[in-house]
Amino acid sequence: FLTTLLIIKVRKWNKKIKIKDLVEEQLKRGYFVDKNGNKIAKSTITKKTRSYNIRQNKIENSNIINYVKIPVKETLVKIIDETGIELITTKNTPLLTDKKGNKIYIKAEKLKVGDCLITARKIFNTPTKTNNETQLCKIKIIKKVKDNFVYDFTVQKNHNFFANGFLVHNTLLVMYRLTRQGNPSGER
Repeated sequence: FLTTLLIIKVRKWNKKIKIKDLVEEQLKRGYFVDKNGNKIAKSTITKKTRSYNIRQNKIENSNIINYVKIPVKETLVKIIDETGIELITTKNTPLLTDKKGNKIYIKAEKLKVGDCLITARKIFNTPTKTNNETQLCKIKIIKKVKDNFVYDFTVQKNHNFFANGFLVHNTLLVMYRLTRQGNPSGER
């Protein structure tokens, strides 16, 4: 997620911040490099972001536990919804969609123009603890773009977070699941 904003909670206030800036800030405090060349920083300060509890159909605060800078050689996917909001991500990042009333994760590379994504636009305009509304937004444009890095993090509990309002799954957790269980179709 390159220019993506998210809401974080530090102490008792909410703040919009670019995921890239948040990850780079944590990497300055120390990190390790995994076998894939990902730089991973463990959380040193409790920060929370908004995530989605699928079973209870509500938005919740969840702790950020790892911050990750991922080198990429592949083409990235740029998704623009009907409101003009965009997300740049890897082709393997699962986003929560609504298919005929069923909520399922679909990899970014498998999405099509017209697909409906689960979003939480209001948390970006009124970032309060009581705003638990999600909404559907149709994909208007899908493009391929290039960059050298993407930035991600791991969120406890629901294993997802809102990036520019789009609900995305923890990428590193998904990569681990893909190597062990095949393609995830939703929360287990």
